[in-house]
Amino acid sequence: PAHAPAASDNNSIAALAKMGEVWKDRAQVKNEEFEVEMMYSDTYDDFLDRLIPFHQHPRYGELDDAMRTKILSSGWIAYNEKTIDIESKIISPICNEIIYGTLPGTHDETIKWLAAQTLTDEAYHVLMVINTARAARTHRGLLDLRLPSFDLVNKIELEVAKYSENWQKKLVRASACIVSEVFISDYLSLLSDDDGVQPINRITTEAHRKDELAHSGIFRNLTEEIVRHLTPRELAFFAQMLPRPMRWFASQEL
Repeated sequence: PAHAPAASDNNSIAALAKMGEVWKDRAQVKNEEFEVEMMYSDTYDDFLDRLIPFHQHPRYGELDDAMRTKILSSGWIAYNEKTIDIESKIISPICNEIIYGTLPGTHDETIKWLAAQTLTDEAYHVLMVINTARAARTHRGLLDLRLPSFDLVNKIELEVAKYSENWQKKLVRASACIVSEVFISDYLSLLSDDDGVQPINRITTEAHRKDELAHSGIFRNLTEEIVRHLTPRELAFFAQMLPRPMRWFASQEL
């Protein structure tokens, strides 16, 4: 729509409506797409040593430049594939739940409008990171690299499996989504602020981070609205659950 749906006098809904109005000017999907292949440079590493979990191990320091470069590119691919999992397996399903109004407090048309915008952003982020990871795979001879499932996703699925009630499962996934949207901009800033890394990787990560800063505000206000509509039993469960994804998100994925 050209304009936001009419907002109620609810503060969180009013804030969300304002955020929705600026989407057309803020969203990275509205900008010209990056020419990844044209901008890729073999003279830069794809990732940062300090983000490799074992970068202080003596054997890592003894590697020749070719192997170190390949390990750093593998780190960049893992960083991207974890991002794809966050977007596709954690955030997008909750956006769909919101669009269908199946989470408490998500029947308002403004909330659905913001969820649709967020879903559009996330789809574009997946395209961006696939493009940059594909460039690294091609240039560094890593087309056959396959990575295992990430701790973050594994722990969410293990937690969901503990509960028999559908509302419990939904709130586990919702809490993981909220934590991911609030913290992912910090995760992305680990790379987006460093001029020593592959320029196209830094530029696309920074573009992604700008969207996620907006998403953080959206999901903070959305959480207020969800919480207002929870029963006392649901609220107690949600409050108990919310800190857990913070620990899962911090995993170094060893």
